[in-house]
Order: sequence, then C-alpha cells, then structure tokens
Amino acid sequence: PFLICGNRVVSETIRGMLEQAGKKVYVTNNVLPSVNEIDIEPAQNQIREIFIEHIIKAKGLEEIKVLFDKPIIPTPKASLMASALLADGTKNEPGIGSLLVVEVGGATTNVHSVTEMVPFTTDTIIRGLPEPRSSRTVEGDLGIRYNARTIFDFVGADQLNALAKGMAPDLETIDPDAYTRFLSNNVEHVPKDLAESLMDIALASSAVNIAVERHAGRLKSEFTAVGEIYIQYGRNLLDVENILGTGGIFRYGVKPEVVLASALFSAKTPWSLKPRAPKAYLDADYLLYAMGLFSQEHSESALRIMKKHLKPIRLEADRTLVEGGAIHETRKSLGKICL
Repeated sequence: PFLICGNRVVSETIRGMLEQAGKKVYVTNNVLPSVNEIDIEPAQNQIREIFIEHIIKAKGLEEIKVLFDKPIIPTPKASLMASALLADGTKNEPGIGSLLVVEVGGATTNVHSVTEMVPFTTDTIIRGLPEPRSSRTVEGDLGIRYNARTIFDFVGADQLNALAKGMAPDLETIDPDAYTRFLSNNVEHVPKDLAESLMDIALASSAVNIAVERHAGRLKSEFTAVGEIYIQYGRNLLDVENILGTGGIFRYGVKPEVVLASALFSAKTPWSLKPRAPKAYLDADYLLYAMGLFSQEHSESALRIMKKHLKPIRLEADRTLVEGGAIHETRKSLGKICL
C-alpha cells in the first residue's frame, strides 16, 4: 500500500495515478503543513490502521481485534511510547531525561530517541525537515538473524572477527561467512557455545553502529567567504543524557555492554552526532514494549515499573571525546577529513 501525506493540492492527482496502476492508496494530512511545522499524528494513526488491515490480517490475528477496545499497536510504536514516557515522565512522576533506545531483534534493529532538536554549535546551520521530540527509525536490513548476511556484507569478515577476538583473545573464532549464511537459513538458532555467542555480539554491535549512525544527525564542514561554517542534518545526540538497550541480545547476550557501546560517538566518524557519554542502562527484564502498551491506561505505574527495572551498566566511551569535550574533539576530527 501507498500512503500520501503531502500537499493536498496534488494528493488526489497522485492517488489517481497510483490507483490506475493497481495500487492500494491511502491519503491523510500533510506532515509538513507549513515551513518549520510538522504534523505527524494523522500519518502515524493511518500507518497503524494500515498495519492492522494488512499485517494483522495476513497473520490470521484479525479475530483478536474484536476482543479489545484499544488499538492494536505494532511493537516499534509501543517501544517509542514507552521511551517517550520514560524520558519525559508524567505530571506526578519525573522521567529520566533525554534518551536514546536501541532495540535489536532478529528481523530489525530499531532506534528511538527522545530529545530536542539542538544545533551542534550556536552558529551551526540546520538543514532538512524539522523533527519531533520523539522519533524512531526501523532498520529492516539489520536484523541479526534474517539479515545476518546483509550485516556481513556491510562490515566484512575481518571486522566481525576482530570484534569477536577483542572480547576473547584466546578463543578461536568461527568463520563469520559460514555462520551468517547458516543464520539466514536458520533464523530460530540460539548460540550453542561461546564462539557463536561472541559472533552474535559482533553482529549486533555492527547492526547498532550502523543503525544509530543512520538515526543520528550528521555534520558537514564548509568554507565560505566569512570562514568555516557547520551544516547539520538531523538530530544532534551528542549530549543525550541516557541510553538504553532492549531486546534479546541485551537480555541474554554474553556481552551486552559491548553492543550498547557501539551506539556511542567515535572520533573515527566525527560527522555522526551520536551520544558522547550518556548514562547507560539495560532493559534486562525485556519490559519496554509491554510498558508502552500498559501506559495507555496506567502511565504512572508503567513509568515507575520501567524506572525500577532499569539495570545500570558502565560503557567505555571515547575518552578523548569525554575529556576533551564533544565540540572540540568533533571539530578537530572534522578538520582532518574531507567531507
């Protein structure tokens, strides 16, 4: 199906063209009704209805819908609702502050962020569409089972081996080429030994690194008649206060802190505005998505449960960045790279 959420003057024309081609088409409000104003709620609601109509029906679950008086919500949406609640809190219960959530699964890797749109520096020029405080990206090519081969193609055997070897230098690693081929055809596979567990961590770390780089804003340095200026596209996550890992790899994986650390800023990619030194937590009891659903009726209880079950962990951030300052280190690194 196609969803048209643009200029209303041309929406019906576009609908007609697509329907003539035999496509199923939906039309809703413009997500950008005026400059610097976004209105995404109607589009989100329509996407949920499309999900229910097509995905739920295809899976034979449409009968369940009649049993509930609340909307059926996809897992990524439920996780985003929980993330926003955990960050911002309620009238009577404070949240924990700005937040980045990394959700790793077998089919997708999802990234949720709850933070204001802030420039890299006061004189940085922000380009692109305005973004809401709560945002998510769903990476359908970065699941650590269904897309294991895609991750392998992105990073290569040497990188996966290096990541696995770095966690256990004395352990003989398995062949990442053969293992990822096997995983793609055996998506229910659970690691049977430490070598496979570490390769899973390497795959998840690579997926998180790529997914957060896609989600985070990026910086570009340009020289003009008045000197060097910075152009920012997307969300500046450098000063996000908290980061949370959720999903099976964080619940059962042998090195969850390694996976979550892959979401942090790196001087190797200074244009990617990832978090520099947030407080880190695990959703160790795998509650986030469920609390998103629960919050529809009991938001304060859901918030308290999430806060109670957060598991603090320590991440190894880029020390040069933390000690030298995000802006200074990013500027220094950008100066060495041609963008």
